[in-house]
Amino acid sequence: MDSKIAKAIRLKTQPVAVFWADVQPKGALPLAEGKWSCVISHLDAAAKGQIVVFDERTTGCPGGKVGLGFSRFEAGFIEYFLSTGVPGGREGEYYKKNPELAAQFVAALPVVVPKQYLVFKPLAALAEDERPEVFIFLMRISFLL
Repeated sequence: MDSKIAKAIRLKTQPVAVFWADVQPKGALPLAEGKWSCVISHLDAAAKGQIVVFDERTTGCPGGKVGLGFSRFEAGFIEYFLSTGVPGGREGEYYKKNPELAAQFVAALPVVVPKQYLVFKPLAALAEDERPEVFIFLMRISFLL
């Protein structure tokens, strides 16, 4: 499948279709259970033509697992990490003004697992019966300047 948007903005990589599936698509990059892996690096791989499939057991990054809808953060770390910093530990990312607001934000994040797998698939490889929930376009910001 071609993308008129991708051509119009001169993407160097493919748009990535994101959807839930009950069965892993053929040719998917195998992810190992219990091994750390980065969701963003897999997104990059999908934009470069690879099919990537996540599930609850093989999504190794705790933040990625939450971001993909497979789990929730445990209290006691994340609310500090997202705000002012972990006392005696890591510097904060300052996304939220204080730990209380960060905790409210984290508590509201949904766990959404309608099917076993979440698939990142290059648009060009999308099958006729696959219905994406989201399309991701990776591009350099300098293009917009």
